[in-house]
Amino acid sequence: MIIPENLIAKPATAKSYSSSAQSEINRANIFQQNSYFNLVEISAEQRAENLSIIRHTIHDAIYLETYKYLQLWMI
Repeated sequence: MIIPENLIAKPATAKSYSSSAQSEINRANIFQQNSYFNLVEISAEQRAENLSIIRHTIHDAIYLETYKYLQLWMI
């Protein structure tokens, strides 16, 4: 089976994310900015938890994007 070039997964870049994945990344970026503004007021444990949330959110966005391509391949 030949897969059309426009369906082949490309390396993830900000421009290639779907809108749902991009919104997850935007949410992580806003969360990260808010965390940096409050660095003085929060503990090291809270900062570590915030960074973990950011990582998981970006991971979820990449997973959504990968799943979208896999669905296209199964059609």
